[in-house]
Amino acid sequence: MGATSDGTMVSDAATVLVMRRVEHAANMDALMVRRSQHSPFMPDTWVFPGGRVDDADDADGSRGSARTFEAAARRECKEETGVDLSDTPLRWFDTWQTPSAEPRRYTARFYLATLPADASRQAGRADGRETTELLWISASGMLDRWRRGGADLPPPTLCILQQLVASGVGPLEALCESELATPILPKRIRLAGVPTIVMPHDPGYDSVEGTGSPFVPARVRQLPRRLVRKDNRWCPHS
Repeated sequence: MGATSDGTMVSDAATVLVMRRVEHAANMDALMVRRSQHSPFMPDTWVFPGGRVDDADDADGSRGSARTFEAAARRECKEETGVDLSDTPLRWFDTWQTPSAEPRRYTARFYLATLPADASRQAGRADGRETTELLWISASGMLDRWRRGGADLPPPTLCILQQLVASGVGPLEALCESELATPILPKRIRLAGVPTIVMPHDPGYDSVEGTGSPFVPARVRQLPRRLVRKDNRWCPHS
């Protein structure tokens, strides 16, 4: 946990995009879980497994290190889904920070883990507490659910799934750690009564209320400039 420039406390978190190769198919399936509707953070949304970094993840006293974030990603995935990533390499591919308008804030690192096609033993199951449903589903399949109104996806999850459909996992694996050290920090505001996410590369970003980032990470420029809350889901809006 640390404080931002305005004194707001932000907790560390880790999320893992678990991909499983599908036999006789060009695409891979992603492990997605539905958060409990009683969750205090992003209730009833479909997300990748993950959660806050705990003291137990800091086994060697290196709080904030890559080792600590990776330990949290593996622990949260096993707790929420039963999928054990102990022997699976993790690739850090993105970092997001919760907008300052939110009561709970996190700096979340996103990791990629790829399982072989024969990983049926890693089927997984929702834990019944934090997560109520679990799916192995292609990125395009989950986006189809979202378009039909059958899945509420938080902005980072939506953006990552759209990237997977557009380019696959290759670009996610290509980013260097120096680029990832700067989190994507959106602002959340209301425009004409509509909840709106304003991304750092939006021309109006600096002029709207909220804690902003002094830097615009290069990787954010391929994402939507704004997202709006419409029909109980986030939707890109130019």
